[in-house]
Amino acid sequence: MRRAFISVTLLATLATGITAAWSRPPEPRRLEPTSKWVLDYANERCTLLRNFGQGDKAVLLRMDSFGSRGNFRVTLSGKDVPRSSTPDSRGSFYFPGDRDSREARMLHGTLGKDQVPAVSFNLDFWPKPAPSDAQIEKLSPDKRALIGAAIETPHPEFERAVDLIGVRFGQGLRIELHTGSMGEPLAAMRTCIDDLYKSWGVDPAQQKALSALAVPLPKTVKHVQNEYPLHQLASGANAYVPVRLMVDASGQATSCVVQSADVDADFKHAVCANLQGSFKPALDGDGKPVPSMFHTAVIYLVNGWH
Repeated sequence: MRRAFISVTLLATLATGITAAWSRPPEPRRLEPTSKWVLDYANERCTLLRNFGQGDKAVLLRMDSFGSRGNFRVTLSGKDVPRSSTPDSRGSFYFPGDRDSREARMLHGTLGKDQVPAVSFNLDFWPKPAPSDAQIEKLSPDKRALIGAAIETPHPEFERAVDLIGVRFGQGLRIELHTGSMGEPLAAMRTCIDDLYKSWGVDPAQQKALSALAVPLPKTVKHVQNEYPLHQLASGANAYVPVRLMVDASGQATSCVVQSADVDADFKHAVCANLQGSFKPALDGDGKPVPSMFHTAVIYLVNGWH
């Protein structure tokens, strides 16, 4: 087996962005929309799609929610999206009025038979950047749950004011997508998310009223982080695995669903076998444990940056 840096990262519903000062390149590439928003409903996700730019400079923006009301998985694809020699890199995004960047861990790949370059990262529409992973790791499980619940809370006034998403790829290309107000598209996305909850047997009203989300205990997280499927590791395979677990009021996971059909069976088994451990249950507005769900994504990377 070749020597490699191995990373297994558990992303909770928390965003991965952190604040960092940076100097913007003098001229971003400004891309205007060339299609209307399209909202795609699926059994395990809601997706917003829109095209920007023309010709070789065209970019497809895709925003996925696998259950989160505040944090979205963004994928940008197009011939002009930078390729990378590594599976991930440091990048950033920003909204109008931001003085600093919101750093993001970007995963690189390709899409379709034409192998169109693509990059994906987590994005939230918080008025200020969310705490970093390093900051969150230092907190108690109770405080992590409170932060998670806060990030799940939409900010409609802020979202209506956002009419541009800027993305910087490492130290190079910067693009600005002139989206128009994000208020209505995100409101439509959350209507879709409410429908997802109902199909999963979750009451949307109760979920919105939670004072704390369900979170895995540290030993459960370690079980996931300590295992990389050996066959996939030997072949250098990477994976992004969105997953949903139903958690009862006692903190036990009662089911596990990998939310993407494209995930290899070895990765599916590793995630569900190790995540179905003990959790701290969700709490209602009165602080009483209630049945809920936990949705996250596990990233498996060989030769990623640390």
